[in-house]
Amino acid sequence: MSKIYKVSQAAELLGVSVSTMQRWDREGRIKAYRNAANRRYYTQEQLNKYLGISEKDRKNIAYARVSSAGQKR
Repeated sequence: MSKIYKVSQAAELLGVSVSTMQRWDREGRIKAYRNAANRRYYTQEQLNKYLGISEKDRKNIAYARVSSAGQKR
C-alpha cells in the first residue's frame, strides 16, 4: 500500500504552496485523489512520478544512534 499525503504534506515535499497544488490539480498537472469528504490527497507513487523517481532509483537508508557508552557494546 502506498503512503498517502494531505495536500499540505505533498506541497511541502514538492517545495510549493498548497494553492499551487490545488491549481495543478485543476489544470491536470498532478491530479489529486478525493476521499469521502471530498478532500484532496496524493499517493507516494504520484509524487515520485512527478519528481521523476522510479522504484529502482529509490534508496533505503538506516540510521542508528547510541545514547551512552554502555549501549555501544
